[in-house]
Amino acid sequence: MAAAYFLFFGGYMFGIVGSVFLFFNYLLDHCDGEIARAKNQSSRFGHEFDTFVDWIVHTALFAAMGHGALLETGQIIWLWFGLAASIGGTINYALSVYWRLRKSGGDPDAIGSDTEPDAAPDPQGLKSVLIVAFREFARADFWAIVLALALMDWMRYLLPFAAVGAQVYWILQFTVRGNDHRV
Repeated sequence: MAAAYFLFFGGYMFGIVGSVFLFFNYLLDHCDGEIARAKNQSSRFGHEFDTFVDWIVHTALFAAMGHGALLETGQIIWLWFGLAASIGGTINYALSVYWRLRKSGGDPDAIGSDTEPDAAPDPQGLKSVLIVAFREFARADFWAIVLALALMDWMRYLLPFAAVGAQVYWILQFTVRGNDHRV
């Protein structure tokens, strides 16, 4: 949320500081689950909470980026792009919850009763591999894209792609049906 706070104000330095906070968010986000698994303390609640927090962070991040770009340029279109990306992320999160509930037969207590939360079989076929690559590999390196664009003072140019990409991302939920191919 600190990343979103700084990006909200727009400007070069706020963009750099916000991007560095986003890097630390990704670093810690990728470590906590590994530590829990290594200590045999992973839980369904931890996985669900992690997914929920990821949604909140990215929703706030895109809205803040849009607001910051509005302040920098005076052009409202940047805010709309940020809000469209946030709404797309919200739809994606809602669909992932829906697919998990559907797989569990509607019983929230039965969601992810297996030992590996939302583990999905390896994708088969070129189409499945490309979908997983788009959905998961782009997500894992998002912080680096934001930081690179912030260093070049081009962060606002990410927003149109995020606005469209977020919609494509949730539409692809209908292909992967909530399977989690996390990297």
